[in-house]
Amino acid sequence: MWHLVTYFADLYGHTGPGYTGAMFTEFGGGGDRPEVAHAVTAEDIVAVSTLSVDIDPLHALQLTGAVTSEGAEARAAIERGEARLQDATSVPIDAVEIGRLLAQLPTDLDLADATDEDLAVIDLLWAEVRRKNLGQTRASKLLARKRPRLCPVIDSVVVAQLGHGVGRTDFFGSLRTVLQDATLGLPAHLAALRESAVDAAMDAARSGSPDQLTRSDLVPGLHAAERIGRLSDLRVLDIVLWMEGQTR
Repeated sequence: MWHLVTYFADLYGHTGPGYTGAMFTEFGGGGDRPEVAHAVTAEDIVAVSTLSVDIDPLHALQLTGAVTSEGAEARAAIERGEARLQDATSVPIDAVEIGRLLAQLPTDLDLADATDEDLAVIDLLWAEVRRKNLGQTRASKLLARKRPRLCPVIDSVVVAQLGHGVGRTDFFGSLRTVLQDATLGLPAHLAALRESAVDAAMDAARSGSPDQLTRSDLVPGLHAAERIGRLSDLRVLDIVLWMEGQTR
């Protein structure tokens, strides 16, 4: 619980978030809001940077559709045998294809409820986004920005915390299985954790006491309770795992 409250705490003097990732899902109104749900925007690129990674400028231009036709043209050239590219990860990203695939994934779909067909679409989306210098961590954070209820962040800390083998490519399917396991009851536990953190954040904000926070330069966040209350289950899981990993 206190991992969440700490993550959404402010720097002393309320000059900004102690962890910039606190703004990841909500920056600019969110990457899954209706008007931008099926396209990667400049706001999404900035949001990803709040999680301490940057997307290469050329990839950013391709993702946001500034060079809309190059991806499709490159793919056609490969099919004709005319392209001189080392492999598929060298192909320009096709923003139109990304939009088409995103449109097949509802913004209110949780990973626990995803079908095999949904995961197949995610695999196609992953293949379209994944490029040289746009690896697993960056790609997963971009997809988590667009579909925070469906796509988890996959980085070294989270993978290590979950004991997921290095190099395995079945993270989405494996996590879905865990979320669907009725004996574990993980979704209910995450919901309870979120509710407890909301209450704790409200109490901390009212008292102004930073005693339970794990960093001495932080104070209770003015808007922490609201932001925590809007988190998806996957984002709750990601933050708790990441924060726990930082303490070890």
